[in-house]
Amino acid sequence: MKIKLFCSEVELNVQDYEIATLEIDNSECFRRIIRYLNESSETDIKDINEITVIDDCKNLIDTTDMKIIFNPFQIDINDKNNITKLYKYLESSFINSQENIFSLNELSAYINKHFNNLILGYPIDLALKDTLTVKDFLKLLDVKFDCQENSLKHQIIEYLNANAIIGFAKLIIFVNLKSFLSHDELEELLQNASHSRNNILLIENKVHSSVFEKERKLTIDSDMYCMIN
Repeated sequence: MKIKLFCSEVELNVQDYEIATLEIDNSECFRRIIRYLNESSETDIKDINEITVIDDCKNLIDTTDMKIIFNPFQIDINDKNNITKLYKYLESSFINSQENIFSLNELSAYINKHFNNLILGYPIDLALKDTLTVKDFLKLLDVKFDCQENSLKHQIIEYLNANAIIGFAKLIIFVNLKSFLSHDELEELLQNASHSRNNILLIENKVHSSVFEKERKLTIDSDMYCMIN
């Protein structure tokens, strides 16, 4: 993955096992990038290349394929968009299994038969679907991600692990995540993200002296001096 900023000639080249970090101590530069990401759906700034991200296949990652997280405490792994993608993933998995489809068709016929008997006595004409789909069963049973962890670190790890399989976004961007977690928590989280091959970008509004093992970092100080770590 390659990351290019409007304010720097230096590109940040990141391997698939590394975590990309932009530490920007220049407030104007930081503000422009965050504004672009935050308002990327607006027509008047959509074509401004404040930040350009190229994946390993040399394709531009559009802002619509990015998930920007400003407050990690507000992460909802079971939000509507994620559940939709979960259902598509499970539906595809079921369709590719003849054994699962046979079982679902049997269950659908059983439910249809017995539910039809329940509504026969009503004085109005009612009709049932001939066959229930995978999505019908998923909605009926309210299938969702099982969130067991309470700590912020583990909630983020659960989110990243699910993203690695389901694909909520091609790139997940955390803003000032280093302010929310301790050094040890960050180290564990970055190790996990590296292992799961998630594309992660951390954007920080100050330069930190330490560099984590899996971290590939571009720092920009207040005078716009750039350095790769």
